Amino acid sequence: MITKPDAIAPDLMHLMVPLVNSLVEANFLTHALATSHTEDGSKWHGVSRLPNGVHRRLDLLFVPWKERGAALIYFTGNDIFNRSLRLLASKKGMGLNQRGLFHNMLRGQGRVKITRGTCIASESEEEIFRLLGVPWRPPELRNC
Repeated sequence: MITKPDAIAPDLMHLMVPLVNSLVEANFLTHALATSHTEDGSKWHGVSRLPNGVHRRLDLLFVPWKERGAALIYFTGNDIFNRSLRLLASKKGMGLNQRGLFHNMLRGQGRVKITRGTCIASESEEEIFRLLGVPWRPPELRNC
C-alpha cells in the first residue's frame, strides 16, 4: 500500500507510472498482470523477483491518505475476517469497504447499493473498529 500525507487519488495516479517503470528497469517487477486507474485510486498487480531469484505475486495499491485506515483493514484481514466486519457493519445500518465506514448506506433487493451513505471513518483502523464495537486487532491476528 502506497500513500503520502494529504494525497488524493489523482496525486497517486501520477506516482504509479514512474514507480512501476523504475522497478521494472531494476528487474524487480517482471510481469504485469493488471493495472487500473480510477477516480478512487490506482492499482498494479503483477510479479516481482526477489534477490534470490524467487518470484512472488505483488500488488501495489495507491491509496488516498484519508482512506488509509479502511484500506489497511481491507488488505490485511483474511477474507472471513473482512466479510465478518462488513456483515457486522451492514447489521448496524452501515457499510464498510476499502474506502471507509459509511453511515446510512442503503441497499435494495439483492443487496444492490441504492445510496453510498456518508463516510464516518476512514483514516484510522482503530476508529473504524471502535465505531463497529469491536476491539482493535493487529493485522497478524486478523485470521478467522
